[in-house]
Amino acid sequence: MSIRQNQLLIFFGCVLFCSFVSAQSTDLLVIYEKAVSYDAQLAKVGAASQAQEQLTPKSRARLLPNLSLQANTTKQRLHILDNNSNEEFNTHGYSVALTQPIFNVEKWFDLQAANALGQQAKVTLSAEQQNLMSRVANAYFNVLRAQENLMTASAEEKAFQSSLEQIEQRFEVGLTAITDVYDARAGRDSAKVLRIQAETALSISYADLELLTGEEYHSLAILKEEFPLTSPTPNIMDSWVERAIQQNLRIKTIEFNKKAAEARLRKARSGHLPTIDAIASYSHEVNHGVNFIGEKTDRYIVGLELSVPIFQGGLVAASSREAAFLLEETTHELAQVKREIARDTKRLYQLVETDVYRINAAKQALQSRQSALDASEIGYEVGSRNVVDVLQSKSEYFKAKRDYLNARFDYIINSLELKQLVGILSPDDLVALNQWLASSSNSSVKD
Repeated sequence: MSIRQNQLLIFFGCVLFCSFVSAQSTDLLVIYEKAVSYDAQLAKVGAASQAQEQLTPKSRARLLPNLSLQANTTKQRLHILDNNSNEEFNTHGYSVALTQPIFNVEKWFDLQAANALGQQAKVTLSAEQQNLMSRVANAYFNVLRAQENLMTASAEEKAFQSSLEQIEQRFEVGLTAITDVYDARAGRDSAKVLRIQAETALSISYADLELLTGEEYHSLAILKEEFPLTSPTPNIMDSWVERAIQQNLRIKTIEFNKKAAEARLRKARSGHLPTIDAIASYSHEVNHGVNFIGEKTDRYIVGLELSVPIFQGGLVAASSREAAFLLEETTHELAQVKREIARDTKRLYQLVETDVYRINAAKQALQSRQSALDASEIGYEVGSRNVVDVLQSKSEYFKAKRDYLNARFDYIINSLELKQLVGILSPDDLVALNQWLASSSNSSVKD
């Protein structure tokens, strides 16, 4: 059973259960299950990984016995000039040869390099599996984000349209100036633009989701309001950085590549060493001629063959220098990637921590903006506030609402990316997220 199948077995049982719970809309696990079987990128990496894993048995085969069978039949015609006569000969036979490498350093180091590349292939596949989880989660929650933004933009447009109608009525009876109508109309038009942009964003986000699964969706399970917020555990940034350096799959991939490069360097440097092979062969030959019939010959050979490369035109030296430079390149790449992973881990850790405070602050700000909007509308009714104050309060309220909604989705995506960076993202994380999704008849429907 492949690595991919092993990881999927962890949560496919949960998919069946969740499909009953979320019958009215598609949830995260259902989409991930479909993406696993459909995604071309994962399939491509899986095939490439399986192909690369064959390097080990190929290299091992060069160290194992080699048995070959040969058969032949030939006919010869000999013309003797002295007596102007012809003689014909027929020879046929077969041979069996066995060769076993006894001492061949190049082939041994070639096997070590193949083993490292085989391990690298498995890590590359695991990294792509985690990448698919991240891509699915990003696409899914970007749809939910776009839905929420569209609902907010539609509500904002409706609120500004209602204000415009009220102000137009007040203008008709002479209770307000024409400038108030212009201000209200400008606010309505701006809200309309935001709504159109939100519709486009939703359409694009659905297209991104469909690209992963090959299917069209009309309703997704939405995120519950009571979704919990937790800081990264352990709550120590250096601990996360250390784990990332040790477990990041990109780093592991380069580390295995470095091991392969080290083995290739040893292989190149051993090009001047002798090789010893054990050989054994048996041949049987039958000769037919004019003056003899069926002369048979059996030959048995057992021995050792020594081959000593003396001069190859500088090939060994050039190959050694090339391998040394390639190893140096991989060493520098590994150092650079470790620095980048450390930096990115710190950044994502801080983002997740900030997101927790940001969501709580945005929620409080939204409540404050609601109170400020209520006060502005009351003040406008009694004449202590003008229409610009009311429109500004409405804009700030809906902006606060968008900030709050976006902060929640940023927290989810940043949390998953942090785990992916550390190399610990798994289907269990999607299962945990899926528990906080709820089917809703009010989910946005794609046109």
